[in-house]
Amino acid sequence: MADNLAEVLARFHRDVLLPDVQRVVQHEVRELRDEMHGLFDAQAKRLDRLETEYQMIVAGLRRVEVRLEAVEKRLDEMERRMALRSEVDDLKARVAALQKRIEELEAEL
Repeated sequence: MADNLAEVLARFHRDVLLPDVQRVVQHEVRELRDEMHGLFDAQAKRLDRLETEYQMIVAGLRRVEVRLEAVEKRLDEMERRMALRSEVDDLKARVAALQKRIEELEAEL
């Protein structure tokens, strides 16, 4: 009878429990796989969007660097002109002093 019971239990396990367990496990694995694919797809989209934003930021930074370089050139030119203007003002002051001295010398003569 124990052999018969073991054989009945083995057949019950093989014919009833095992297919049901396999079906449940396959269903769970399929759901998990679908969920993982969804997560990977979402991450890929996010990375693609971040890559696009990164490229836009790099391009914008390059434009800013070009404009900054142009501004620096203009500032350098303005500094050069200011230095020249300062020299011209110095020369004008010296000429005015010389003219005054000439006038004083002419008055003495």
